[in-house]
Amino acid sequence: MGMQAVSRAASVLRALAEADRDLGVAEVASTVDLPMGSAYRMLMALTEEELVSRSPVSGRFCISGGLYRIAVQGFERRGLAVAAAQPLARLRDQTGETAFVCQLVGPDVVCVAIAETLRPLRLFVRVGQTMPPHAAASARVVLAYRDPAEVDRILEAHRLDSFTDTTPSTREDVLTHLTEVRAAGYDICDDELDQHVWAVAAPVRVDEELVAASVTVAAPSRRIPDAAARADVVDAVRATAAEIEEMTRAWHERNMAS
Repeated sequence: MGMQAVSRAASVLRALAEADRDLGVAEVASTVDLPMGSAYRMLMALTEEELVSRSPVSGRFCISGGLYRIAVQGFERRGLAVAAAQPLARLRDQTGETAFVCQLVGPDVVCVAIAETLRPLRLFVRVGQTMPPHAAASARVVLAYRDPAEVDRILEAHRLDSFTDTTPSTREDVLTHLTEVRAAGYDICDDELDQHVWAVAAPVRVDEELVAASVTVAAPSRRIPDAAARADVVDAVRATAAEIEEMTRAWHERNMAS
């Protein structure tokens, strides 16, 4: 790829990142001063590389979690990932199960830090993985505190596939569930994403109104079978989320001062 193409790609990514909504091809072309055909080819190339997402409904484009996955690989010891590392390890040791943190990037909720269980049966979650916004507790607890218009854009950018018989699979189902999440202050996913898997997620807040990320513990249902054990995990996850909030703020304050 020549320097001009790199510059154009950077301009397209910057335009999408700075926009307050998804953009169509014509809008991108106008913003970065490219011919329509060139803008379309660039957008499709970036989509193929998973740096840009295209809504299957509107056909418009936005920044995707793939771009963040690249950043995570290079900067995983910064910010939220740094603040989360030790609390996640303690949460994993306390519960005996996989614990991870997810963050909203464009229309995607992406895993940015993880402490995997040492037990034989593990769930497939990795740093950089995108979580389905309608089916994963880790994603829904982030969406629950977002502006309704933003939630609509996020849901529009994803297929609401039914992973199990109990997956919320319509926009109305998801919005009803998000109301319940806000009322409870956390989210439970029980057989909604994977059969025989139970998970709980709690919000990591920037302030009272905005949630920056989520902390989740997920495990085979048979390993946390009763209500009392699950309540203990809920309490542990919520306490860890609060701890990461404080550590993230402290990390940013130190780095802003340096």
